[in-house]
Amino acid sequence: DKDATRKKIRTLLFNLHEDRNSRFDSYTYKGKKLSTYTSAEWVDWVADIVEKEVYDSTVNNGRTYSNVQLVYERIKLDFYHRLC
Repeated sequence: DKDATRKKIRTLLFNLHEDRNSRFDSYTYKGKKLSTYTSAEWVDWVADIVEKEVYDSTVNNGRTYSNVQLVYERIKLDFYHRLC
């Protein structure tokens, strides 16, 4: 059931995002909580990659690792840009 799987992936990733944000709330940068500099859009970025890998016709752990690593590098760069 693709809809249920999609929803579960996004729920799990959203929970990770919110958990990180709650930890970031303890710290500030330029007078604002670090969570101010995050984006809910990041959940979609990771979810899209995870969904593609789940439903890809071939299993390739190296490709999956690489694709997830690349999206987290993108998130890190976006976070740095938001801090400026």
